[in-house]
Amino acid sequence: MWPSLRYDIVESPLIKAVNIEEFCDLVLTCGDKTFHVHKAVVCAGADFFRKASQFPVGKEAEDKVINLPDDDPEMIRRMVMFLYLLDYDPTASSDCERLRRIKHCYGPVEQASHYHCRFNTGTFFGSEPAPGNLQSNMDCACVVQIPKDTLQPESPRPPQAPQTGFQHSRGQYTVQAANPLTIHATMYALADKYQIAGLAKSAGAKFKSCMQDHWDSEDFINAVQIAYTSTPDTDRGLRDVIVQAMKDWFKLDVTAMEGAEDKLGTMDELSFLLLKSWPKSTPQKGFGTQNGFGGVPMKTEKPRFGSRYQ
Repeated sequence: MWPSLRYDIVESPLIKAVNIEEFCDLVLTCGDKTFHVHKAVVCAGADFFRKASQFPVGKEAEDKVINLPDDDPEMIRRMVMFLYLLDYDPTASSDCERLRRIKHCYGPVEQASHYHCRFNTGTFFGSEPAPGNLQSNMDCACVVQIPKDTLQPESPRPPQAPQTGFQHSRGQYTVQAANPLTIHATMYALADKYQIAGLAKSAGAKFKSCMQDHWDSEDFINAVQIAYTSTPDTDRGLRDVIVQAMKDWFKLDVTAMEGAEDKLGTMDELSFLLLKSWPKSTPQKGFGTQNGFGGVPMKTEKPRFGSRYQ
């Protein structure tokens, strides 16, 4: 469960009101999407909307409409979800059912090729201690809800996962998204733009939760670019997670290389491959990184790009 002041919204009058557009007194528009919302909710949750409502101008003020032309409509949909539910998709598999209670829960899904395994590690239910930096990934926020069930193959248990770890399969009407890191990085930047402190905290936690299983992917490259170009230089929220991920999975400390971190905003596939193949102090011959658990045997004649989860 992500950091938030959550409460049980079963039969919530507020959720019912937004679902049937009852007592809505403000309209948000973005691209082809229109959201009828309650000022008391969005203005209390986002300082941007509070200020926009306090000092309205022009025709938008007369019509009680705020147009958001510069953003992705799907990200604004998620922002509206968060303002009402304190959560958005993708999320942990255990939280998908909760998101279905608001009508804005469904959107276009770029589906991953596989649904990665989820495990409880450590001592939970007597499972084995996790080897190395392998952690429980039950909270990996890469799952989205869908209106109609579909097929998505499940990846096999990674060799380094504890044999007695508790494995969780894909839930009905859910799939793994192909680009959760990109979405969470974008939502983090959106939180800064619209001054939604709770959203920044939630997006940052979700971003971190996905790193173990999604770092070896094009999604990681896109997310790094967003993190380093769409937030202030002084904001370390996502930057510290990325730096730590490079230590954990690339075995590379970019902070020890003068000017290296400053260039991460320009990362592309080539630089990603170069970082992955950077000489390590303790190389493990014959092992590569087919997935976020690491240590999967593979040919090492040349660097390999792409996760089998994507």
